[in-house]
Amino acid sequence: MLKSEDFATAVASHRPFLLKLAVNQLGDKAVAEDAVQETLLAALAGARASLKTWLLSILKYKIIYAIGAKSRNLLILGSHFAHGP
Repeated sequence: MLKSEDFATAVASHRPFLLKLAVNQLGDKAVAEDAVQETLLAALAGARASLKTWLLSILKYKIIYAIGAKSRNLLILGSHFAHGP
């Protein structure tokens, strides 16, 4: 397992790519930042053989989760307006 300082250095070069991909997929920089942050926190929990591949895998699921949450929020908001306050 990498030390926290070593991990931070190792992922620093991947963060811009991960963020660009997340913004592209999510269309919202704040949500993308959250997805990347959650990706890096999940990665800190354990290291894998190929850090970049592993980070991309985690990010994919964080993006899917964020898209689902966004859809759920839109459904709730739409329901609220359909039925009135």
